[in-house]
Amino acid sequence: MGIYRIQDDKAKCITLTVDYEFSFGTSEEEAIDQIDEMVKMTDNDIDFTFISHTPVFYTTNPWEEHEEE
Repeated sequence: MGIYRIQDDKAKCITLTVDYEFSFGTSEEEAIDQIDEMVKMTDNDIDFTFISHTPVFYTTNPWEEHEEE
């Protein structure tokens, strides 16, 4: 798997952008809630070193039905 790497001399932390894929019919709110719940499952686990997460893109297919926000 190839990954695009960026070096930023002003970065305050390491950022990794990850795409999560959901079944059609999953609303934006449901997708965000699922990721939030997954993150909560790692609280107080020293094996996980990420410090925050931020939803950025919600991509849909205009030909498939989905809930509008």
